[in-house]
Amino acid sequence: MNNDSIRLKAEKALEKVRTYLQKDNGDIDIVNISDEMELTVRFVGACSHCNINYQTFKFGVEPIVREELPEIKTIVAIDERNNPYNFN
Repeated sequence: MNNDSIRLKAEKALEKVRTYLQKDNGDIDIVNISDEMELTVRFVGACSHCNINYQTFKFGVEPIVREELPEIKTIVAIDERNNPYNFN
């Protein structure tokens, strides 16, 4: 499977979360899918500085992506300045 088809699957998977984020004036974007199958996403809008984006990531984004795209090995979330969130 090539990166374009993986990106389409990732976009479709994130749509399941995106609806809720957009209701709160936020969103999530795919920044990159590396050859090593690392998915990098960015919280934008209100989600970029929301104090519960950890929960959104851990209980929304991660499980959905892992279920829909088992080929993705790592999921990383970055802020608007490209700094990774420390969700560990």
